[in-house]
Amino acid sequence: MKRIIVIALLFVGANVLLTIHIDSKVDRTSYISQWTKAGTEDLVETLETEGVIIPAAEHPVYYHPEQGGFAGFLVGQGDEVQVGTPLFEYSSAQRDADRQRLQSEKDTLRREVSLIDEQIRQLEYVRNVSTIAVDDEDSSSDKIVEITIEKEIYDKEREQRRLLEEIDEYDDRIAALNAGREIDVTSDVSGTVKTIQYDLTNPVITIASDTPVVSGAFTETDLAKVKPGMEVSISSDLLGRRVSGNLTKIARYPNAEPSIGVESAFPFEIELNMEELEQDWLDESSWQEEDGDWNAEGAEIDRATDADGLGTAVEPDRIPDTGETEWNPNRNQIDETNWMTDSDESAGTEDLAKQLHEQINPRDVIIPGAQVDVTVITKRVDRAVTVASEQLEKGSYLYVITPTGKIEQRQIRIGLEVDGRSEIVSGVSAGETVVANPTEVARKDDPFITKLHLYRLSLEPVKTERKMDILKQIGVGFTKR
Repeated sequence: MKRIIVIALLFVGANVLLTIHIDSKVDRTSYISQWTKAGTEDLVETLETEGVIIPAAEHPVYYHPEQGGFAGFLVGQGDEVQVGTPLFEYSSAQRDADRQRLQSEKDTLRREVSLIDEQIRQLEYVRNVSTIAVDDEDSSSDKIVEITIEKEIYDKEREQRRLLEEIDEYDDRIAALNAGREIDVTSDVSGTVKTIQYDLTNPVITIASDTPVVSGAFTETDLAKVKPGMEVSISSDLLGRRVSGNLTKIARYPNAEPSIGVESAFPFEIELNMEELEQDWLDESSWQEEDGDWNAEGAEIDRATDADGLGTAVEPDRIPDTGETEWNPNRNQIDETNWMTDSDESAGTEDLAKQLHEQINPRDVIIPGAQVDVTVITKRVDRAVTVASEQLEKGSYLYVITPTGKIEQRQIRIGLEVDGRSEIVSGVSAGETVVANPTEVARKDDPFITKLHLYRLSLEPVKTERKMDILKQIGVGFTKR
């Protein structure tokens, strides 16, 4: 009896050794603990840098001594001005000479008006004669002449109206001189007075436009990844949100003289979508707290995450950690306990952020000199088929679980890779089931085993089946390889 027990133990031990040995020739069954489904999501590759808000343009204002003496500035440095705001004024020491000059220029315009008036009368006379001739002979050539005359009359009358408007302007300037008022120079743009030259060195006033842009500098490494026209966003603690824009200018020469051992910096400029920002701020319904992965539309990439941190845009099939059975492709085992929401936790933060949003107009904090964080979207793929990068085998294969319950090795082509997510250009479609850990695959093109969850089993199907059918299925389970 002892000899039989020893032989049995040796037989079992030898088989176990052959099975678990690394170089064993014995076929082994794949044990798959977890799988996910290939999902779709927007992949966005970004480049992070910093910038500063500056005015989009500067407008110089000049003083011309020949137009009169300087009376004084009417604005100060830092003042905001609009189109038509008085900036400085002339005081004419030779008021009579100025009046005579203006009157002479006005008289010249009046003579031009009289001349045009005479030309119009002559054209009307020719038109009337031409009309009589057309009624007598009905000549098509005479009709063309009549149309040409009508056009000339129209052009002369338009020129006459323009001259009369200039005469009205001269009347206003002469009236100002007669009233003893100074001649004001007004602003042609809206913005802020940046500098004033009190020694009257031209330009005596420089106005910075009220349209902001973002200025910064790319490194040599960054320069190879960016190009004008790329989508950009800026953010800061004061803004509390992202502001979209476009990369409009990239210098091809560094902002300082190149030097050995010193990395060059290449200036760039970003144009902001201020109208869109203002509309979003006014539209309360469009408000949302941006806390998460940002994409170009300002939306969050809502990515489900499983217990092992494998993100996917499609709910993965999960294998609870009890029991062991061969996988049934017709049953999705989803552990809903691993899905969580943070609605309760984020409610207070959202209310506070919304209060700040209602109090601060973003235009009030986008001011010259403000420091901002810059995010440049260098690449993006919308609705890309994706898997976790760690699911890839040797960088070019995926193990797919087929509807028949077998493991199939698929050769794939990889596109954009961002934050542990890989775009699958070809080889796998969205919704296909993929093995989460490729090292668990011992044999491909064969079934596999996984853990059994007893608490998920239902006795209802057993109660409705015939006993003979149940016995047949048990027999198949023992005999099928």
